[in-house]
Amino acid sequence: DAAWEQVDDVGREFLAGMRICLDAMLSWNEKHIDALSEALEKTDDPAVQKALQTKLTICRRVPKQGARNFREAVQGFHLSYLATFFENAHGGNGPGRLDYFLWPYLKRDLAEGVETAESARELIDELFVRFHERMRFTADGHVETIVVAGSDLEGQSAANPLSRIMVESIASLGISHPSVYIRLPQEPDEAVLQLAAEDLVGGGNRAQVISDRAVVGAMVRAGIPAEDARMYMCGGCMEISPMGMNSDLLFTNFFNVPKILELMLTGGTCLNTGRQMLDLPHALAGYADFESLYGAFEREL
Repeated sequence: DAAWEQVDDVGREFLAGMRICLDAMLSWNEKHIDALSEALEKTDDPAVQKALQTKLTICRRVPKQGARNFREAVQGFHLSYLATFFENAHGGNGPGRLDYFLWPYLKRDLAEGVETAESARELIDELFVRFHERMRFTADGHVETIVVAGSDLEGQSAANPLSRIMVESIASLGISHPSVYIRLPQEPDEAVLQLAAEDLVGGGNRAQVISDRAVVGAMVRAGIPAEDARMYMCGGCMEISPMGMNSDLLFTNFFNVPKILELMLTGGTCLNTGRQMLDLPHALAGYADFESLYGAFEREL
């Protein structure tokens, strides 16, 4: 409450909007829980009952309460990502560094014998198949990109066994989505270089290799802090941005800035159609000087 009082009105509106979106996602998750519960009530098959009960337990836990293990983390990610994608279903919503954030869960599960490399691969295969099934475009121009390996916050290699699992999964499944790109750490070891070479030769799926040495260096020279730059992802096909800290503005081409200037000059009338598109007080002749015109133009933007 104290922190809330320190936020200005714009900040409060933003946080309130975030809460609405998160509450909506949790309500959507409840619908999945209801459907699983209904299916559980209708079956007498012990194997099906066990599978449904396992899914129910996971969905009642995540995403609301946070994941405790790899399976919960994968499910929590999947539902949250679906909510993001359905809000803007035209690509450019790359999950970013999925191996980086999921690896700590899998690392612990492997050490405790909860998961094996084979069971983790099966989960990743199923996750990627879900990505592919969801794509409903005839032209394959809407790319969702996962970047693997790369550098950690200190600039050391972040490549891990899950990085290889994801690259080998997408290479073997022969599906179009998601795209899995390999980030070469600033000091790549032989294993990462070999993985990248194998993927370029036989991986398919738009195989891409991206150099941290080049990309992070360029971002730092542009004024981005090194730790943020090392967290870069590809937002869609190749749009580079620090993960969770920026927007690549992939769809700004759908907003016509020169058209707004035209309407300022005409008083809101479209020169192509004659239709009144903006309710403006006057056209070009009504402005006393360029500064007042440009100020009105900026406000309209």
